[in-house]
Amino acid sequence: MTPDEFLKLLNDRLKQPGMAARINAVIRLDLAGSAGSPGCVWLLDARRPDAQVTVLTYGESGHENPDSTLTATMDDFQALLAKKMSVPAAVIKGKLKIKGSMAVATRLQLLTM
Repeated sequence: MTPDEFLKLLNDRLKQPGMAARINAVIRLDLAGSAGSPGCVWLLDARRPDAQVTVLTYGESGHENPDSTLTATMDDFQALLAKKMSVPAAVIKGKLKIKGSMAVATRLQLLTM
């Protein structure tokens, strides 16, 4: 799945009825690219009335104080949302780094495929 396809999928899932209210957080995603694709920085803002995942440029914070910042490869993040790996397991294996609230980070699994 390309980063653009994955971004659209996340936005579609975030717009499901009640999903933004269940996540109710601002989460920054720093995703390293995999073979042949560049990395990206996304901001998932589920506190806004028009909850969405937006693309940031490197160096842009997008939000002064996100509840959680997650750093992973695009492949590992897709594995998390495909239920092939849990957030705690990814942290233990070093595949996911979390700055901020781990409880908020685990809410991303609400968007699972």
